[in-house]
Amino acid sequence: MESVASEEGADTDQLWCASKAVLRHRLGEHDFESWIEPLEFVARRDKTVVLSAQSTYAADWVREYHSRSLLSVWRGHWPEIEQVQIEVGGRRAAAVAASTSSRPYAFEAQRPSQGRAVASLGTVVGSSVMPKAAGNLHSLKLCKDYLFDTFIESPSNELAFAAAREVAAADRVASLSPLIFYGGSGFGKTHLMHAICWQAKRQFPSKRIVCMQAEPFMQAFVEAIRSKGMQEFKRMVREVDIFALDDIQFLAGKTSTLEEFLHTINSLMDHEKQIILTADKRPNDLDGIEAFLKSRLASGLSVEVKPADYALRLAILRQRAAISARAEGVVVPDEVLDFMARIENMSGRELNGLMSNVITQRKLVNKAITIDLVRATLGSSVSLKQRRVTIDQIQKAVCRHFDVSLEDILSERRFRKIVRPRQIAMFLAKELTTRSLPDIGRRFGGRDHTTVIYSVRKIAELLGKDEGLRDDVDRIRADLTSR
Repeated sequence: MESVASEEGADTDQLWCASKAVLRHRLGEHDFESWIEPLEFVARRDKTVVLSAQSTYAADWVREYHSRSLLSVWRGHWPEIEQVQIEVGGRRAAAVAASTSSRPYAFEAQRPSQGRAVASLGTVVGSSVMPKAAGNLHSLKLCKDYLFDTFIESPSNELAFAAAREVAAADRVASLSPLIFYGGSGFGKTHLMHAICWQAKRQFPSKRIVCMQAEPFMQAFVEAIRSKGMQEFKRMVREVDIFALDDIQFLAGKTSTLEEFLHTINSLMDHEKQIILTADKRPNDLDGIEAFLKSRLASGLSVEVKPADYALRLAILRQRAAISARAEGVVVPDEVLDFMARIENMSGRELNGLMSNVITQRKLVNKAITIDLVRATLGSSVSLKQRRVTIDQIQKAVCRHFDVSLEDILSERRFRKIVRPRQIAMFLAKELTTRSLPDIGRRFGGRDHTTVIYSVRKIAELLGKDEGLRDDVDRIRADLTSR
């Protein structure tokens, strides 16, 4: 069986880099950092791409939830690929194993003679039990970028941010437990949860902290029952100072898991420990959860993390662009940032993914970062939140940009300095309004619709090869859609 890993090492590494950029955009920052980023490219063997994961649990999770996405991106490079195989091990896993003993806040696991898993919690940050293999414990890495310093505060999240800072700085639990962040995906809930854990560990190194997702919690609970390891499981999740659980809505309908979750919450609250939870809805609105558990959760502070407004989206993009400029030398024009910030219903996580995708295209295939590139990347999956644009506004914007008069635009004059702005105005009228071609022609001095068609086609053709004209059109479009 042929393997191309050694023969095309540089090429396949580049392809894997491009694939990860696409997956970051599709899956979101948190899922990508947790499951895709740790994967390592091993080889291409005939019609199979081989990747390696650091643990059996990680491999099982990727096979179950991300195999289709992986297959899709690899087929984008090699259409003949039929499957993506996930192995356990690899160079990175070996390096991780070799360095674990010297890493701060490491989560250590050992297999006692009875064959059951025992976890040394000590100063753990981010841990969860490996449900697929008895005796193994898996460290859930806190996202290195999810810090208070990288969280952008705005009116949509200021209460959540203030509550998170107070909890992280508290030596003892005050009145904010359980602290529950709720809201849509990608709004910053997980960012705040991880930021609390990072800050609390730095400020209080002796604190015992567990931060995990709901799905691994369920898997660990089931495995603990099967392997008769409930005492170890209970000790792992209850003998802590901070217990953080992400996406508790996924526990809904899991009767036994919910019962254990309630006992865990009760035990932690009885011992005045800090509980941090995230959900897609406020506790009282969660489906498939009993009233008594909802009541217990509602006894703390529930804070909504609301969708980002235009100002916050723009601030997120500017932060990401500044990082890219410093680290990679890639500059994203202001009009492109403004264009992306006006995309309707896009979360901060999705914006970061979009930015990563655009920057990757710039680096790998040397594409100029323009509004057209962003449009092509997005396809037709999103809409712009923009005001209604009229032909009168387009004509005025074009005249202002090129310093020509409206009389010139509407006249029969065919000087080059007038013809090109007139064609651009017709092009934008076709793109940004719902007017018919004959109607557009009438609004430009009574011209025939065939003249409009020619102008639209001519500008579309020039946009592909004239960078100066493309910049002019981008600026006029941004001016029209940002007011």
